[in-house]
Amino acid sequence: MEQKGYTNWLKRIFTPRRLKLGAVLVVVCAIVAGGGAWYYHQQKMERKAQIQQAQTRMVEYQAAQRNVQLIGVEDIKAIAAQAVGKDVAELRFREISLENKWDDGNYRNARRDRQPRDVRPAAAAPAQGNGQGQAAQTTPGQHDGWTRQEEFFLPIYEIECNGDGLGYELEINAITGEVLESEVESYSIFDEL
Repeated sequence: MEQKGYTNWLKRIFTPRRLKLGAVLVVVCAIVAGGGAWYYHQQKMERKAQIQQAQTRMVEYQAAQRNVQLIGVEDIKAIAAQAVGKDVAELRFREISLENKWDDGNYRNARRDRQPRDVRPAAAAPAQGNGQGQAAQTTPGQHDGWTRQEEFFLPIYEIECNGDGLGYELEINAITGEVLESEVESYSIFDEL
């Protein structure tokens, strides 16, 4: 008897009309939550793009201050395609960003005890003398006329591209075109979401 009363009570609460309204409410909530998540994702991607643009402008400015010529984006795409053994048209470039490798804490710590790379072009190298047969004098904190800060400049392109179901991540020296690092992994369109 008690079971029958409980069943009747449930039927009175969960009527077909209320179940339909509940289903509609769940669908509306799912749509609103999905829209909110998509908006948040778009905002996050836009912010990432702004940061990358600012980083690129900063490295380009630093290169200009040092009279260093950087390789252009189209040439970097060709170098990346050659490094992965494909044609540029076969690859979809998802991200190309320009950064100073020395700003990466892991790289900086790994090379702390090593001599920094000299990225100055040959024409921009400082003179070795003062024109009268005497060696140039360097002040503390300088190395052949270049400050320590200027020595620690290694602009790189970080590239993410995909083709034939594979994803490629490369780091390419923005001055010499040398491939510094490369990685291959499986790729799915859902990896971008």
